[in-house]
Amino acid sequence: MPSENWILRGGRGAAIAKKYDLDPYLARILAVRCKEESVEEYLNREGQLFDPLLMEDMVRAVDLIDDHLSMDKELTIVGDYDVDGLTSTTILLKGLSHLYPGASIHYRIPERISDGYGFSIDIARELEAKGVQMVLTCDNGIREFETGRYLKEQGIPLIITDHHDIMTGPDGVQAIPDAEAVINPHRTDDHSPQKTICGAFTALQLIRALWRRKRMDEKGDLVMSELTGLAAIGTICDIMPLMKENRKLVYQGLRALNYNPPTGIRCLMKEKNIRTLSPYTVGYVIGPMINAGGRLGSQNKYIRILLSDDVFECQTLAKELAALNAERQKMQEDGIAKGLDRINKDTSGDMVKVIYLPDVHESIAGLVAGKIKDEIHHPVFVATKSEKGIKGSGRSIEAYPMSQEMDKVKEVFTRYGGHQMAAGFSIDGPKGTEEDMARTMSRALNENCTLEEKDCVPSIYIDAVADPALMTLDRIRQLDILEPMGTGNPRPLIACKKVHLHKVSVYGQRKNVARLSLMTPGGDVDVISFRVPYISDFIGKCLGRDAQDRMYDGLVVDPAVTVDLVYEAGINEYHGLEKPQFILRAIRHS
Repeated sequence: MPSENWILRGGRGAAIAKKYDLDPYLARILAVRCKEESVEEYLNREGQLFDPLLMEDMVRAVDLIDDHLSMDKELTIVGDYDVDGLTSTTILLKGLSHLYPGASIHYRIPERISDGYGFSIDIARELEAKGVQMVLTCDNGIREFETGRYLKEQGIPLIITDHHDIMTGPDGVQAIPDAEAVINPHRTDDHSPQKTICGAFTALQLIRALWRRKRMDEKGDLVMSELTGLAAIGTICDIMPLMKENRKLVYQGLRALNYNPPTGIRCLMKEKNIRTLSPYTVGYVIGPMINAGGRLGSQNKYIRILLSDDVFECQTLAKELAALNAERQKMQEDGIAKGLDRINKDTSGDMVKVIYLPDVHESIAGLVAGKIKDEIHHPVFVATKSEKGIKGSGRSIEAYPMSQEMDKVKEVFTRYGGHQMAAGFSIDGPKGTEEDMARTMSRALNENCTLEEKDCVPSIYIDAVADPALMTLDRIRQLDILEPMGTGNPRPLIACKKVHLHKVSVYGQRKNVARLSLMTPGGDVDVISFRVPYISDFIGKCLGRDAQDRMYDGLVVDPAVTVDLVYEAGINEYHGLEKPQFILRAIRHS
């Protein structure tokens, strides 16, 4: 685990505390969060989502689709196999079917293994052979130049809705595929107030624009409420920042889902005993289950969990997805262990880590890369063996815009795409040369890399300073004003300096929870950590190996050690009783 930089965010909350009658520590957190938007905008979670007509080519896309479906012509939606792609496809399919009853609308989800990522020319040929009359993409298409040319030659109109980064040429001009309309917030001529929206949000904006064309009112419409909820799921699972428009969307979407969840979502919740959908339960429970269908099965089958209203069908699919996800978790743990072993033996000193793991299933390459990236805080690519060469995924750190860095060495890749924090790729070549392909990729990325060691030190951004012993239930409940919290709008990190650590114990069936007993100016308080190895490492460095061993049986620290800590404040409910709960995020010797 690399050392950490602790950074106290700047922010003055006195005026906010007075104006909104808030606790000073909460007002300071708001001052920190509201750098790009006003406090009024941040607190206005009920506000209308931004005008879809601000997106370039939206009017043209609406005209084309409306004319096409009004003439009873066929339309096929091409989505993607992740949660964002499935929710995008469902939004378009349900939205268009509602607006154009009886219309001939179909969908095609690429298969992860046999098709790979995106709208390939092979899929285009398949659709052309079936006689499709228009293609509408979602969560893909922005780099499908060959596919766009092919459809143009066949006389099949193509409309692209996507949110991934757009390739830029040496002259700085964006390269956009040949299509009738291209909707993407990253276009330089797009006027969206927020660029970091997901594919599902982009698809929702198209449906909202068509809703307006049909002179239908969004407010109170049950179909639109469901579609907004699906876009919220896509936003959370594609790890979009929960600020500005995304925060409004997720707040309103989760409220709609909790009030009236679609049949499939209800069955997934029941399967995992979830009572309320939140960014956490969606991102870490529901989302991985849906994703498992694309990793180890076929999403052309499992998208039915979002489309079907049949309870028996959805219950069956939910159980299958839960089983697939459990299998995925085991495979992921094995892949992480193999990847870290390779990293520990690596002496290259490369800033960008490219790990070739031929036995790791390609569907979990991104998950493995993400976990290893979290552990070592370097950009990580995990490559696996494929039928034509190697294929894999990468996960990045803030200082390394992954898709842009891959653009610098695009000649290395057969196919690639993604955004700043994540990407997928494939490299074709002769069998038996897979290791060489991975080495060539690593060499190219590192030769063009400008990262320095300081960029690879993780930073902990602290929102406020407060004694946990003085954090009452009422003070903690005030944090609800920050909901929905998640990526880009995380639960506040609160620091407390120079407190006395006098006891450490480890408990739980698997000995996976550590309890640290502290004496602070405000009184005695316990803080828990789910990172027992992290705590063990700290105790070993601070008090020695003997103390590290005794920690598991209950270690009394005498004399007490003075420490600084960073924690999250929450509420633990047990048998109807509530009490403050503090989760440790970082600790150091004072």
